[in-house]
Order: sequence, then structure tokens, then C-alpha cells
Amino acid sequence: FGAHGDGVTDDTDAIQKAVNSGKGRIIFPKGVYRLTRPVEAILDRIGYLSIEGNGVARIEMAGAGPAFRIIGTHLASADPANFAANVWENQRMPLIDGIAIVGKHDEASGIEADGTMQITLTRLHLRSLLHGIRLVKNNRNVAIADCHIFHNRGIGIYYDNVNLHQSNITGCHISYCGGGGIVSIAGNVRNIH
Repeated sequence: FGAHGDGVTDDTDAIQKAVNSGKGRIIFPKGVYRLTRPVEAILDRIGYLSIEGNGVARIEMAGAGPAFRIIGTHLASADPANFAANVWENQRMPLIDGIAIVGKHDEASGIEADGTMQITLTRLHLRSLLHGIRLVKNNRNVAIADCHIFHNRGIGIYYDNVNLHQSNITGCHISYCGGGGIVSIAGNVRNIH
């Protein structure tokens, strides 16, 4: 899709095209990918999504906002009877794995999730950002594992006025975040394991 991964070229449009393509599995080869605005994944439009870096890809977020904004439409509870067919058909378990995201802007963040079902974030390195992971509005059954969320100005994992009844954080190193490691503000958060 035309991304250079040279740390100089603005790769935002190329990465957004890859996400919008609907191919589903986006694999980053070794390199440094510069973003100047958030890459948005509107799951109901593009379908299932996996973004993978295999530990050798680094995103440098040189603009305000999250490097990746994952948007679903599940605004109900986690009761299986409350799921619309399109959530299972297009949106279940968006995956981001094996990528480093480093802030190069004062308002740069790592990942934001809104309306997702079973978002799974694994083996990430999130550093020098405002917030590492920010969960907003409504999310269900969040799994975050084996991540290094380190030296951020704001919050490592931020439950920001979110309605979320089940989340699991395992095997993560979260430290030196100026606003706190794991913080829940307002919203309706019932279970953080």
C-alpha cells in the first residue's frame, strides 16, 4: 500500500489504505512508520482486523490523538442475547499485536477503542505518549496481555468514562506513567481483572 517504514516519510495514508482495504490482516515488516494523524479502523465497514508487527515494527505518532482508533458498534451489554449479527459477522476480536508505538507529539497516544467487542491487545510497547491505551464510551470483553506500557505523560491504561463490564490485564509491565498505571474515571466499569 506504499508505506516506506523509513522513519521520515509520512506513512499515514498508506496505512489507512491498508486498513480500509478490508484484507483484514495487516503485517508490518521491520521499520519505523511515521503517522501524522490517527489511523481509524471502522470495523463494521472493513470487517475483522489484525494489525501485526512481530516485534520489529515501530510506529512514531507525530500527530495528536491515538496512532490507532478502533471503532465498533456494540453499545449493548455482554449478554449474548444483546449482540447484533453484524458484530459477530464483522467486528469480533480486533487484534493489535507485536508493535511499538512511540509518541513524537505532545498529544500523541497509542490505541483508543470505542464500541468494540473482544478487542485483544498483545505484546505492545507503548512509550513517550500521552496515554498508552484509552477505552472510551462502550467496550466489552477487553483482553490486554504481555505489554510494556512505560514512561507516558498521562495514563498507561485509561478507562475514560467508559461502560465496560469485563476486562483482563495479564503479564503487563506498566510503570512511569505520570497520570497513573491503570486508572478508571467516571463511567460504569464493573470488572478489571
